[in-house]
Amino acid sequence: MSLSNDEQLYGRAILVRFLSTSAFYLCSASTAWLVYERTGSALELAALALTLFLPMALATPIIGVSLDTWNRGTILSVSLLVQILIVAGLAVAAYSWAGTRPLLIGMGSLGLARSLDAASISAIEGTISKNLRSMQKAMAISAFATYASHIIGPSLAGLLSSLTPTHALVGACTLFGMAGALAFGLRQMQTERSAPSSYTQGIKIALKDRVLAGSILIYSSTVFFAGLTGLLPIFAKLVFAVDVSEFGYLRAAPGVGALAASLLLIGMPQIKVPGRMMMGAAILFGMLSMLFSASRDYHVALAILVLSGAAINVCLVARTSLINVRCPENVRGGIAALQGLAVAAAYQLGEVQSTLLAYFVGPTSAAALGGGLCITLCIVAVWWIPELVRFRPIAAPLMVSSPFKAPRGDSQ
Repeated sequence: MSLSNDEQLYGRAILVRFLSTSAFYLCSASTAWLVYERTGSALELAALALTLFLPMALATPIIGVSLDTWNRGTILSVSLLVQILIVAGLAVAAYSWAGTRPLLIGMGSLGLARSLDAASISAIEGTISKNLRSMQKAMAISAFATYASHIIGPSLAGLLSSLTPTHALVGACTLFGMAGALAFGLRQMQTERSAPSSYTQGIKIALKDRVLAGSILIYSSTVFFAGLTGLLPIFAKLVFAVDVSEFGYLRAAPGVGALAASLLLIGMPQIKVPGRMMMGAAILFGMLSMLFSASRDYHVALAILVLSGAAINVCLVARTSLINVRCPENVRGGIAALQGLAVAAAYQLGEVQSTLLAYFVGPTSAAALGGGLCITLCIVAVWWIPELVRFRPIAAPLMVSSPFKAPRGDSQ
C-alpha cells in the first residue's frame, strides 16, 4: 500500500524527532556525568539543569511568534545546524578544559536551540496529524520515536563516555547532522494560517480552555515533582555504586518502558476518555518514583524505571492527543512553544528542585517526596478540573472558563 503525501511528511518528521532527540539526550547525559564526575556536587547538577532552561524560557515568546509567521521547516533546519555547532564547541571544551564553566555555557546555548527544534517539530507534526486516519496512532508513533531516542541517546552516552566524553559529543554532532539533512525536506511543507498569531493569543486560548490548560498542567507537574532524571547520577554513584556504562542504562531504562507502551497504544482502539487515562498514568508514575526511592538493588531499580517510562508515555500520548484536538491552527506554533516551555520547565526545573532537595535531605528522601507530591496534585486535579477526566475528543467545543477557578459543575 502506497503512502499518501501527508504520511510521507509525517514519517520524515518522526525520523527528525528521533535523531535530534537522541542527539540531545546523548549530549545531555554525557555532560551530566562529566560534570558530576569532575565536581561530585549535586549543586553543579542543579546549575546544569538551570542553564538548560533559562535561555529557552526567555526566548519562548519569540519562538511562538516565529513558528506562526515563517516556514517551520526552515526554522527547524536552522536550529539543527546551530546545535551541531554548539555540540562541536562542547566537544572541544570537554577535551581542552578541566573545569565545568564552558560546559554550562555550552549547554545553556544548546537548551535555547533545542527549544526551537522541539517546538518546530511539534507544530509540524500537529498540523500533519490532523489529516491522518488515526490521530491516536500518529501520536503513539511520535511518542515511540521520542522514547526510542530516550533509550538510544543515554545508552550511547554510557558506551561512548566510557571511551572519552569527546567521543560522546562527536556522536551527538553526527546525529544532529543526520536530522538536519532530513529536516531540509520539510521546508516544502506549507501551512495555511488565517493570520500571523502572537504568543499572547496562544496563552489566552490555552488558559481559557480548561481541558487544554489542564492537560499541560498535569503532565508538567507530574514530571516536575516525580521525575528522577536529575537524581540518577547521584543514585548511580552513591546508592548503587556503578560506573558510567551502568548509569547510561539507568537513563535509558524509562525509554524501554515507554517504547513498549507506545507499541501497545499503536495497536489499541481510540481512547474514548484520554484525560482519565492521563490522570491514572500520572498517579502510577508518582507511586513508582516513591518505590524507586526505596530500592537498593540496581536491577530492581532498572525494572522500576522501565515501568515509570511506560506510565509517563501513556500520560504523554493522552496529553498530546488532547492538545492536537483542542488547538486552533492559527495559533498552533504559539501553543507548541507554550507547551514546550511548560514541559522543558518541568524537566529542567524538576531536575533543579530534585537535586537541590537531594543536597539537603538526600536522594532517597527527595525521590519519595516528589512522588508523594505528584499523587497529591493529581487527586486535587480530579476535583479542580473535572472536565479533563470527562472529556471525549469527538466534536468537543472549546471551553472558556479559567482552569484556575474551582468548577461549579460539569460544563460538558
